Amino acid sequence: MTIQENLRNQKRLSNKTGYTGVAIFPGGRFSAQIKINYKKIHLGLFNTIQEAHMARLEAEKKYYESR
Repeated sequence: MTIQENLRNQKRLSNKTGYTGVAIFPGGRFSAQIKINYKKIHLGLFNTIQEAHMARLEAEKKYYESR
């Protein structure tokens, strides 16, 4: 495993949702994002935490497995 993979897999203590890359957005919506080569990519705003989590998982497949 590379250092980047190890850092990506660490649990963040400040995460309030319990899902990596998913944050609570003002207004009760959920934001999903992923960081690739030190750049944040916004995946969208979602009405449910499950939708945001699924968007994050799909982005992980797209960006991390293509390397």
